[in-house]
Amino acid sequence: MYLIVREIERPKREMIEGFRELATGNICDAMGRYGGMSASIKPVLEQCKMVGPAITVKIYPADNLMLHKATEVAKAGDVLVVDAGGFPDMAILGDLLCLVCKTKGIEGIVLDGGVRDIEGIRDLNFPVFAKGVIPVGPLKDSPGSINVPIHCGGMPVIPGDLIVGDTDGVVVVPKARMQEVLEKGRTIVEKEQKMRERIRKGEIIYDILGLGKLLQREDVIER
Repeated sequence: MYLIVREIERPKREMIEGFRELATGNICDAMGRYGGMSASIKPVLEQCKMVGPAITVKIYPADNLMLHKATEVAKAGDVLVVDAGGFPDMAILGDLLCLVCKTKGIEGIVLDGGVRDIEGIRDLNFPVFAKGVIPVGPLKDSPGSINVPIHCGGMPVIPGDLIVGDTDGVVVVPKARMQEVLEKGRTIVEKEQKMRERIRKGEIIYDILGLGKLLQREDVIER
């Protein structure tokens, strides 16, 4: 059975905008070094920022029929997160579909599959994160599901989870942890800024964090 769920619970706008202040690395640190998608999910743009609730899409590898339907379901500010089975050798996304998304105000797309028309996507300046680049286009034969739990880039994604992407990659913030992660992330940013000021004055991270105590072991000999 296939399922299309049109309405999901979305985070408040203030929450979404708050996460725009944070880099994906800060968010992963705030989540206990967790939450980042696989390094195989790479940004198409050299510089980008993408923050929005997940509209999840489950499709068959090499078939993008349900991705087209998802562009009709999604609302401005949403991020399409596509479980394409991790198959990178057929592009399920190109610049025309990205143009549809950008025109609708969709924030970006994450897919564990292939993409093509890279120059056109870059001309659009539309955030896309994908597993591979290949010129072979998709089929449109098979259905799938929209707004069901999926896996993408090695991470579970629930509809409405917050998706944050930048040039370092993509992070998934579960709905239940958004406030906690935002607060911890802001604290980390403040701490790092103070560290930068100390480093510019000549200190090193080894001393600032007191890492020497971790090497006070019998099996570590310094001569």
